[in-house]
Amino acid sequence: MEQTALAVLVGAGGAAAGAALTAAALAHGWRRQRDAARAERDRLAGQVEHLTAALATAQAAADSDRQSKAQFIATMSHELRTPLNAIIGFSEIIEAEVMGPVGERLYVSYAGDIRESAVHLLELINTILDVANADGGGGHMAERPVSPTDLVNASLRLMRDRAGRSRVTLAADMDDATPAVMADEGMVMRMLDNVLSNAVKFTPAGGTVTVSVAEDAAGGLAFRVTDTGIGMAEEALERIFDPFFQVDGRLNRHYEGAGLGLALTRALLLRHGGTIALDSAPGRGTTVSLRFPPERVLR
Repeated sequence: MEQTALAVLVGAGGAAAGAALTAAALAHGWRRQRDAARAERDRLAGQVEHLTAALATAQAAADSDRQSKAQFIATMSHELRTPLNAIIGFSEIIEAEVMGPVGERLYVSYAGDIRESAVHLLELINTILDVANADGGGGHMAERPVSPTDLVNASLRLMRDRAGRSRVTLAADMDDATPAVMADEGMVMRMLDNVLSNAVKFTPAGGTVTVSVAEDAAGGLAFRVTDTGIGMAEEALERIFDPFFQVDGRLNRHYEGAGLGLALTRALLLRHGGTIALDSAPGRGTTVSLRFPPERVLR
């Protein structure tokens, strides 16, 4: 009887000791997990601090670059435009013989050539500076509700003489009920002018350029310029928005231009949160779509 009781006591003591050892092991494992979690937290906190510092440094560098770019644009704008305006002005005076007869008539013709060349160079410089300014997000946007149909009609009026000289027909496909968009009117006019100019330039005599405006399924608003021109190959479409890219890169190419119109158009459209797309094929014409996001459409 006494031996049985002793065995029970020994068994109970062993169970208690085992339970104690198990509890100690669990507590040790928990402490290890806790310490490991704290170490991981500290490591991640260090990474976040390092990345935050790196981001702040990069942001400061980007701000400095933007300031430098803005200063460059302002300086070049003054330094280049001022002498060109003088050249244009004085060549106009000579061409018009304001101060009296020039004498040799050929000089009058030369003055006209100087004026035309200076005007062309000034337009090119203005476009280059506009592209740099738009890419950098510079310049104030005078946003207000504008009528898409009014913008298209104004653009077609401005393009009428050029299209007439090229014997290209201009057409419009619009609905007067098309909603207004919140946009910078001057920028949108510049976009349409760039796209229309390209369409007329690359459309042979007898062809047609059509401008349409319509809402899309997502609620955005798209301006589309479709021509019956020469079109572009797929490899050209991949680079068409690169500044100074020319579909025909030969020095004696048939079509003139600096290759900046579409680059500027895309930069201006991006500032409105929009997108630009081209659909083209050789001999089948080109369609350029300028899409404004739904949040800019005023219903």
